[in-house]
Parts: sequence; structure tokens; C-alpha cells
Amino acid sequence: MKNKKGFTLVELLVVITLVISILSISIVSSVKISERKKNEAYKEIVKEIETAASQYFNSREYLFEGIEGETYGEITLQKLVKEDYLNKVTDPRTGKSINLCNYVKIKRTSDGIIKASYEEDNDRKSCPDSNKSIIYQYGGPKIELDISGILGKNNWYVSEVMVTAKADEQKNGKITKFTKLINNTQTNLKTDELKDTSSFNNETAIVVYEVSNEYGKTARAETQVKVDTIAPTISAGSSNENWTNKIQNYWFYDETDNLSGIDYDSIVGYANKMGLTDNEAEQQKYKWNKDKENYFEGHNSNENMMLSLNSGTKNKLSDEGSRRIRYKICDKAGNCAFSNEAKIRYDKTAPTIVASGAGHVACTNVNNKLLSHGFSVQYEDNLTKVHVSFQYYSCGGNWSGVINSTTSADNKRYIQTDFSGCKSKNSGMYYILTDEAGNKSTITLTDPGYNYAINSKGNCENNKWYTNYQ
Repeated sequence: MKNKKGFTLVELLVVITLVISILSISIVSSVKISERKKNEAYKEIVKEIETAASQYFNSREYLFEGIEGETYGEITLQKLVKEDYLNKVTDPRTGKSINLCNYVKIKRTSDGIIKASYEEDNDRKSCPDSNKSIIYQYGGPKIELDISGILGKNNWYVSEVMVTAKADEQKNGKITKFTKLINNTQTNLKTDELKDTSSFNNETAIVVYEVSNEYGKTARAETQVKVDTIAPTISAGSSNENWTNKIQNYWFYDETDNLSGIDYDSIVGYANKMGLTDNEAEQQKYKWNKDKENYFEGHNSNENMMLSLNSGTKNKLSDEGSRRIRYKICDKAGNCAFSNEAKIRYDKTAPTIVASGAGHVACTNVNNKLLSHGFSVQYEDNLTKVHVSFQYYSCGGNWSGVINSTTSADNKRYIQTDFSGCKSKNSGMYYILTDEAGNKSTITLTDPGYNYAINSKGNCENNKWYTNYQ
């Protein structure tokens, strides 16, 4: 049998060293390949940005009209994104969004070819006046635009906008021409002030300022202003505002906006919580634009109030109670408003008879005289007032053909009906209790009559209703 000789310690160390060296080379190569791919991806992003800037200026030939020779310009990435020439982009090297305040500079040759060059500057933190583009010629004046206003959504301003143009000779000769063009209407401005301000409210406008010096060199600045300060309108309706025991419908309609247009995704319905009486609903009336406590949005299926986003489409509300419904609507600029308040009163439950009975009031302490005997019904309704109708017979007579009635002042009451003088003869009462929604409960009570005794002191044996409840 032969002895098998293993690796020596030196041989093991050599093998381990070789493996580590190979792994190191492999890791370094992988890192370099990854960095190279990221850099290549970044170059493609830069090309995309520069192409977007070239397309933007090519689509605005009017900015270069009448200008001879080479022209230069600049625009921010944010402006390109706002105008839909560019999507927000991520730097593949860092995984973070590229700074939208960075500029792209362009050069337009005398034969109309535009070349763009992206400039990276991650130290630029804000660009409040990015909604503009500027062109100029070397050896000519410069012009800047200051745009102030509250920016809403989708590039719409929701306040009055002030556009101020400031021209500078740049020590390149006297400015001899200063004009502004608003929606193709040109105005000549004073060249000794070199400053102008225009205001815009509830309108859209393309604004172009131009300055030229005595040597024919020109600069232009352009911005597009869209202003909408007026909220849209919407109406709410319901099939019946009175109490009813039938399921009700509600809907919105007549939604209008004359400027930025309606954002249909913003439409939502609100209502107070279920199971309230009219008084409770009024006391808990929703502060629609402030307080959302105890209220829900219309797309909450748990509350059975499903919102349709189609104008005029009817939605069913099957929860009991007095409900207030409103719709909220916003336009594409971000202005929002609420509709009128629609009401739905739905009650499918009949009044509840809590207790009922036939009994008597025996007498008073005066002359020990029997006053009456009769019937009592105690009832309640959780939502509405109750109308009570009744027919009766007394002292062993026949049912009356006349239906007498009364309506309670609230939704809970104790009804008592007396018959005098029927000491031992039977009487009867048929009650019909109808709530405001039309739900009915009925009960028939009979009393065979009683004989009453006087105690030895000459006082009444009892002075209250017996509670022989059925």
C-alpha cells in the first residue's frame, strides 16, 4: 500500500495567493465594466437632453426671424420638461434625478443649423424663473425676464402673473430698439428705460421681448404664460329631498371650466355619516373645505356611496338617515370648489312600539269621583316624526268610522287616550303610527272595563295608569 502525500503548507499558500489574485482581477474588471456601462448610459442621456433642446428651438423659428449671423441661446431642463420635450431623467451614474435647473446652451449657425451643449452644474439648487428661453448674439445686448406668480399644476399659474423684462447694453453699443410682442400684438417701448412690466390674469399668452443695438445685434426672451384663477363649478342633485322609504339617487352635473379645463380625476363626493336625524345632520353639518372628521369621501365603498365619474350618472344611496351630499371639483390648474348641498332622506324602518296598555285613572281626592279609563301607547322612531291616527269604540259601542289623528313634535312620544264614565263596559283603540317616510306600524288595544273601590279614608285607591302592557 502506497502512502499518499498531501500538499505542503508552502504549496497551499501559493494556491491561495493565486486564487486571490484571480478574484481581484475579476472584481476590478467587473467594476470597470460597470462604470463604463454607466458612463455610456449617461452619454445617451446627454444626447437625449441636447436633442430635446434642439427640437425646442427648431419649433420656435419666430425667435430667430430677421436675425442674421450666428445666434446663441439657453434653456433649462425644467423648461424642456414643462413643455413636454423631455421626461424627467435619472443620472445612471448616481441613480439620482438630474438637476432640472441645469442649462442647455445652443448655437444656431447662419444657415439655420442648431447645435446643443448640455452643461452640468449640480450646485444650482433652484431656478424660479425657468419658464423662459433666451437667445442673443455676441457683441449685442442681453435681456432677462423676471416672472412672478403662484404656479399651480400643469404649468398653469393660479394668481395674477407679472412679467418684467430688463435689457442691458453689455457695453456693446446703444440700444436703439425695445419691443414686446404679446400674442402677435407688438408694442414699441422706450429705449431710455430698458425695463417693462406686463400683467396677466385669466388668459394665455406668448410673450416675446426684443432688444437691438446700434450695430444690429439682437437679443430676445420668450415665455408662455397661462393664468387661471377661477375655480370650476359643479352642481349636485338628488331624486328626492323629502323623507321617503325608497332608495334614493344622487349625481353631479353641469361641471364647467372655461380656461384650464376640468380635472375629472379630482372629482369626489362627500357626505355626513349615516343614521342621523334632520337636527343631527344640521348640527353636524360638514365644513366641506376644512373638517373631514366623521365624514368620508364618495369613493369609500364601505359607506355604500359609490361615486361615478360620469356627469349625470345616478348613484344609489341605500343607507338610512338624513344625509348631506357635496361634490368637490378641481381644474387642471389646481383651483378647486365645492358644489351646492344636495339632500337625501331615507328611512325604511317603521316606528317602534315600545310599550302599550289599557288601564284607568281611578279618581281624584275630590268627591272620590271616577275620572276616566282608556289606553296608552309609547313609541319611538330613530329618524323622523310620527303621525298617529286612530279609530275607537267606547263603553261597549261600535268602532267609529272617523279616523282621528295627531302628529308628534319629535320622534318619541307617549300617547294617552281617555274615555270617561265607562266603569264596567269594554272599549277599544286601533292605532296607526306612520313616520314621515311612509313606514307604518299598527296596534289594537282592548279594555274590558273595571270596577273601582274607594278606601276607608275616602281617598283614591290609585291615581295613575295601570300598566297592563300587551
